[in-house]
Amino acid sequence: MRLAIDGRAIMPHPDGIGRYSKALIQGIAHEVAQRADLELIVYVTHHVFSFSPESRCRQVLVPRRYVHPYTILAFHRRLHNDGINLLFAPFFFAPVFFRGRTVLTVHDLMWSHYPRLQGPLSSNWNWLRWLTQRAAVTLSLGKASHVFCVSESTRKDLVSHYPQLECCSTVTHLGIDHLPSVSAALPVSERGNYLLFVGNTKPYKNLDNVISAFAVLHASGRYPELQLVIPGRIDSCRAGIERLIQELSLSQSVRLVGPVEDHELCELYRCARALVFPSRYEGFGIPVLEAMHFGTPVVTSDRSSLPEVAGKAALVANPDDPREIASACDKLLSNDILAGELAEMGRVRAASFRWESTVAESWRVLLSLLEKRL
Repeated sequence: MRLAIDGRAIMPHPDGIGRYSKALIQGIAHEVAQRADLELIVYVTHHVFSFSPESRCRQVLVPRRYVHPYTILAFHRRLHNDGINLLFAPFFFAPVFFRGRTVLTVHDLMWSHYPRLQGPLSSNWNWLRWLTQRAAVTLSLGKASHVFCVSESTRKDLVSHYPQLECCSTVTHLGIDHLPSVSAALPVSERGNYLLFVGNTKPYKNLDNVISAFAVLHASGRYPELQLVIPGRIDSCRAGIERLIQELSLSQSVRLVGPVEDHELCELYRCARALVFPSRYEGFGIPVLEAMHFGTPVVTSDRSSLPEVAGKAALVANPDDPREIASACDKLLSNDILAGELAEMGRVRAASFRWESTVAESWRVLLSLLEKRL
C-alpha cells in the first residue's frame, strides 16, 4: 500500500503550516519504516528530506502552484502513475479527481467565516482568489475521508459549516518542541524594555488595536522608555500600520523590524517583557506557546482558539477594546510577581504541546484508513 503526503507547503523558510507539514512527515516516515507492507511518497517543491533507501520512503519534486490548471492536472496524473492509495494533504487542498482516499488538515475557517479579516476584497483579483480558494476547499472537504483540525475551536467552526464532518474529524494540536530548550525564564531585571508582537499586519492579527493599546500605555506616562517591537515579513497591509504609527506619534517607540531569522526571533521572545497577541481570529495561535516556551508572559485574545491554547497561563482581553488590552499589559508590567507566575505556568503549559502527540494521533487515523484497504 502506498501513502502519499503533499509537502508543497514546506518552503525554504517554512511558516507555521510548513513546520507542521515537516514535523508530521518526519514522524510518519518513522512509522512507515517500521512496517514492511507500506510505502511513503512525499511530494515537495525542493529537496527537504534525506530518506534512507531501506526506509521505503522517498520524496518527489513537483510544482507548488495549487490551483493553476496545468499543475492540477499534472499532480492528478502523478498520483495515478504512482499508484497512491491514500493521500494526506496538510494544507486545506486535496486533488478532487483523485480516486483514492484523502485526508486533509483544516488550520482555520477564516476563508469561509471571516474572509475580510485576511485583507480587503476590494479588487476583482482578491474576489476571484477568495472564490477560487472557497471552491477548492469545499470540494476537497466534500471528498475527504477524514479531516484533522488543529484546535477544538477550528473543529467547531468546521462542523458548524459542514455538519457531515462531525463524525470524521479529529483535533490534533500543534507542537512546539522543535524550539531550542531554555533552562529557566529570564528575570524581569534582565529583560529588554519592550512588548513584543509576532505576526503579519493583516486585519485578523489585530495589530491596529495592539498599537492603539500601546498608545494608551504611552500616554499614561508610567512607561516612558517602553517600546513595542514588531518583527515579521512585509505585506500589503503594512502601509496602513505605518500611517497609524505616525498618526499616534509613536514613531520613536514602535519598531517595525521586518523579517528576522529563527534564532533572532527566539531571542526577541526570551527577552520581551510580554507577548501581546490579541488576534481577532486564530485557528491555533502558535506564537502564544512559543512565548510561553521561553518563559515570557502573554496577553492574548478571549476569542477563537486562543483561550483553548493559552489555558490559564495567560491574561486574556477583548481584542476589540484597546483599553482592555492596555490594562492587561499594565498588570504584567506593574506586577513582577504576577508576570513571574504566568511565566512559569506558561512554560509548563507549552511543554505539553509536543509533535510526538500530533504524529501519534495523526498516524492512528491514517493507519486505520490504510488497513481498510489491506
